[in-house]
Amino acid sequence: MAEETKEQNTPSLEKEDKEDPIITQIKDTLEKLAVFIRKDGGDIKFQGYDPKTQTVYVSLSGACQGCMYIDQTMSMGVEAILVEEVPGVEAVKVVDDNGKVIDPTQGYDGYGSF
Repeated sequence: MAEETKEQNTPSLEKEDKEDPIITQIKDTLEKLAVFIRKDGGDIKFQGYDPKTQTVYVSLSGACQGCMYIDQTMSMGVEAILVEEVPGVEAVKVVDDNGKVIDPTQGYDGYGSF
């Protein structure tokens, strides 16, 4: 029997809805946070928002990939601030280039490399 695996992909997301102020607020807040993330050699980019689940999807690059502190940065930093600052946001998830939800710490070996 073949084992089925479910890949968690992001649903159809709102990316560029100029009439939806929540998207603008999310992007503005992420840009403020990105300034600090860039100081450490990483970057964070808005990839979409699912209003049904109130989830923001972001991608990470640079030093963020494989960083041993990324869980803390995402949960106690990015997610906590977005949830507090933007009404209608309840969660933040990281996606890869294909829009698949990923664990940003996957593959981290504890020494800063994969």
